[in-house]
Amino acid sequence: MAGVASIWGSGLARRFLRLLFLLAFSISLLNALLSYVLAERSLEQAAFQELSGIAAEKEASVLDWIDGVDRITEALVVLLLQRLEDRPGGFGAATADGDLQDAVEQIHMPFADLFSALMILDPLTGEVIAATDRTEMGRFKDALPYFRPDRAEVGLYGPYFSLSKQRPVMMSSGPLMVDGRPAAILAAELNLETLSEIVRRGTAGRRTIQSYLVNSANLFVTQPVLESDPAVLRKANFTAPIRACLDGGAEGARAEDFRAVDALVFYRWVADAQLCLVTQIDRVEALAATRSVTLQFFVTGLIALAFLILLVLVFVPELITRLKALIGATGRVRDGDFNVEITDRNRDEIGELADNFNAMTQDLKKRNDILALERKLLMAARVEALKANDAKSRFLANMSHELRTPLNSIIGFSEVVLSGAYGPLGDPKYAEYVKDIRFAGVHLLEVINDVLDLSKIEAAMVELDERVVGVESVLEATRKMVSPKAKARGQTVVVEIEEDLPDLRADERRVRQVMVNLAGNAVKFSPDGSKIVLKGMQDAAGGIRVGVIDQGRGIAPEQLETALQPFGQLENTERHIAAEGTGLGLPLSKKLMELHGGDLEIDSAVGRGTAVWVRFPPERNVDRAAWAST
Repeated sequence: MAGVASIWGSGLARRFLRLLFLLAFSISLLNALLSYVLAERSLEQAAFQELSGIAAEKEASVLDWIDGVDRITEALVVLLLQRLEDRPGGFGAATADGDLQDAVEQIHMPFADLFSALMILDPLTGEVIAATDRTEMGRFKDALPYFRPDRAEVGLYGPYFSLSKQRPVMMSSGPLMVDGRPAAILAAELNLETLSEIVRRGTAGRRTIQSYLVNSANLFVTQPVLESDPAVLRKANFTAPIRACLDGGAEGARAEDFRAVDALVFYRWVADAQLCLVTQIDRVEALAATRSVTLQFFVTGLIALAFLILLVLVFVPELITRLKALIGATGRVRDGDFNVEITDRNRDEIGELADNFNAMTQDLKKRNDILALERKLLMAARVEALKANDAKSRFLANMSHELRTPLNSIIGFSEVVLSGAYGPLGDPKYAEYVKDIRFAGVHLLEVINDVLDLSKIEAAMVELDERVVGVESVLEATRKMVSPKAKARGQTVVVEIEEDLPDLRADERRVRQVMVNLAGNAVKFSPDGSKIVLKGMQDAAGGIRVGVIDQGRGIAPEQLETALQPFGQLENTERHIAAEGTGLGLPLSKKLMELHGGDLEIDSAVGRGTAVWVRFPPERNVDRAAWAST
């Protein structure tokens, strides 16, 4: 038990168990939610199918009722005519002596459940000349829709809302034809309670299911089951399903009903009766089974979760033990112990991982031995390189003194001779030779200075003398220094400075050295009469870019790397160019820019000229006034 407890006390086991529990619980919850949504959708579809079936049944019953009303009205017309014509004097005499009133009352009695009242109307004026409701006697009905003396057959009219009776009224009427002309009109008021019973019949299976009829004026024709107040028949129903139904639609929808209750509503327009038949059920009742289904799925998920946790408690401890063995072995390898081996006899994924780990440690051990040997060799080579570098530095320091002293003497004496301080030389050839001696001495001294500068930079022996440097002043000084050689070849050197260009924090002498090197190369490699531009500007990052742009023959892409190597010489067919230079200008300029935290780049192509740019980082920008205050 203690071993199991220690395993379950490990961080990996706790995280694994928490993750497993959360995953299983989430799956159970998701399963319950999904089942709820699916059950809800399924129950809604089933409810709509049920409502559709009920609506179809109700529609058939309503149409049968209407058809029965038409046939009974026709029968009443025939029966009334027969009774009256059998009297002495025929129909006209019966009307005059009051037999018409008796006949109407007699034929109404068997059909009192179907018709609330019967009336006989004068076909010319619409006056009520006989009626089962004697309060109607003498009233005129010529403005009502069922007064149709021009119609030869029975018709159904309404339902419409009667202001006098304050309820819906539906009428059936037909003419009493004598000698081919209407002698009177029979008007029968339908008993809408009978229609309500037909519509309400068979909807008691559920508590909130109900059917009702609405006319084209949005008024209830039959009393809804769940509304006992008769006043509802005087209220208009403007719910969304009713509006859609009156437009001739027939479908199911979820909507609020006339009680503002969320319901599933199926509606269809009964064209023969000009009525909207609505069948609905409260959504809460229709979806009541959803909760039980969801609960069943959720409980099933929890049972599965418990079973899964039981499986974990049985099988995970062995897994954790094997993983801990792997963790301990990897820790020893991390500490440099490659003499470690994992013994795992199981032929599964972890066993395969252990075999691969053992093979990896053996390979690492071999590689480590090789690296140790190479490290010793590299250290020995480094020591030798340091010794050689020290020897080079001492040699250059000694040679600097040994070479500079006689060179300065040669240059100085040649200048004295050229000046004629002690008299003329005589033959002009002597002056020419002395000029060549001076030029060679100056050139050799420049080469020695460049070599010494490059060596000092590589040995990290150069420190920058930083101060505020104006870019324009450096470029103007550079222009003046290279202008004599440029003028000798008919070249023009111009300076272009961007407005409001910041000053630099840099070593002015070194920056000027860089620019003179670059401008000297431009003069050297540009054709006679060409233009050379010394340009200063600010780049997108805020740093300062200074460039030398010429119109020379350009550098091929494959020669750019050679140009940046010490003593790198580019091929050139022009003699005066090939004879000059040692190939140290660009490499030295690049090193000096790197000391300033900047860089040097060349943009060139054969036949397009060359632009060499040096870039100073934004942190070297300086406000001269702020610098002076510090």
